[in-house]
Amino acid sequence: MKFDIEETIKNIKKPWDPIDLVKFDNKILRVALFEGKYKEHSHDNFEETFIVYKGKITIFVDGKPNELLEGQGVKVPKGAKHRVVASIPSYILFVDED
Repeated sequence: MKFDIEETIKNIKKPWDPIDLVKFDNKILRVALFEGKYKEHSHDNFEETFIVYKGKITIFVDGKPNELLEGQGVKVPKGAKHRVVASIPSYILFVDED
């Protein structure tokens, strides 16, 4: 299945409202606009992976900051408390469980 990230981000209307790009092996690759601060949370049954497509974010994993620039990513383990801060509007690819 072909998808186009650039075309998809044109359809994003507001921050924190992800669009699914493709589903595979019980996972979903999503893209979203991150802007501002997101609440701390965790997922007991799956891990997440975040990759910065455009912009930059800081993701706090169990309280430790990880600054991510374009092309960089981080994997958040199951159960880890995490939150994202995007000081500038940033487009993020991330993998969630389906």
